Amino acid sequence: MEQDSNQTEGFPNVPPPPPPPRPLAAKPVPVYLPPSEPQKRKGSFIGGLLRYIFMLVFLLSILMNFYLFMLFGAGEIMEREYRPGSREQKIALIDLQGMITLDSAYDFRKMLNKAASDDAVKGVVIVVNCPGGYVAPSNMMNKYVRDFKEQTGKKIYSATEMLNASGAYWTTSGTDKIFAQENSIVGSIGVLYQSFVVQKLMEEKLGVMPIVRKSSKSPFKDTGSMFRMPTETDEAEIKRKLDTVHERFVAVVSEGRAGLTAEEVWPLATGEVFDGQEALEKKLIDEIGFLDDAINDMIDVLDLTNPQVVRYAQPPSLKEMLSAKAQASENPLDIEGQLAKLAGMPRIQALWMGN
Repeated sequence: MEQDSNQTEGFPNVPPPPPPPRPLAAKPVPVYLPPSEPQKRKGSFIGGLLRYIFMLVFLLSILMNFYLFMLFGAGEIMEREYRPGSREQKIALIDLQGMITLDSAYDFRKMLNKAASDDAVKGVVIVVNCPGGYVAPSNMMNKYVRDFKEQTGKKIYSATEMLNASGAYWTTSGTDKIFAQENSIVGSIGVLYQSFVVQKLMEEKLGVMPIVRKSSKSPFKDTGSMFRMPTETDEAEIKRKLDTVHERFVAVVSEGRAGLTAEEVWPLATGEVFDGQEALEKKLIDEIGFLDDAINDMIDVLDLTNPQVVRYAQPPSLKEMLSAKAQASENPLDIEGQLAKLAGMPRIQALWMGN
């Protein structure tokens, strides 16, 4: 019998092996294309330039502050040469200008402390261009002057350039000598109290009725309030306090001015101001002269040889440097501008109100 061709010897009826599977087609690999660069916005060049300028200014300000800190120390008083000479003997100039406040009194004390601690400083001259200011700081500054004299034994003069009035005279009356130019303004020995009343403005223009309530045992709690007119009792109380402060002012002047008694000061304590020559005749100053005259007189009295004259100054702040105002200062005679900052703040003041 003929064997089947599909049979394998020894293994009948075994089917042939299946064909090998067809290989799967490879999936295409996606090609990464970077996103198209967005269109540059208009003004990007200007923005970059501004950012560059800002960073440059910021870095320069950091370097300047670091330099000042390393050179002068944090908050250290700066010295600027006014007249060259030997640093082994120095005369220090301290400016008293603008309205007297607590801040200016603290700055004044720092400068006196620097002069006291520097053995090379043999004397101090206060350069005065000041209309006065608040009573308490003026009295503090007078005490700083007296303490400087007593604790150090160093000479301290004052030289009036334009104005030495009220609180400024309160301060400088304790110096060893007072110089002033012929056309300087000196005096204004007196005190005042000023306040602003807005009651009618609020009632008539704004339709607002201000109401102030006080505890039953504090009738003077709102004395000087801007929301009501002062009563006769208020006026009497304020005047009593002003008279007390005025008496202290006269006592300070008579103590500081060796040639004047309190009885001689009272006729001059009317708030009146005098030019340099009148002030000399009334013994409110010691000599007619300029700042250099005061310096030369101190050199002669102390028998100094070619001393260096330096002017003390506060270091400029970062804000002042960035705003280019490090050398700028307020006009010491701009009374209206300085009083505008203090509107609504009634206080007893030793301040000359003239122009």
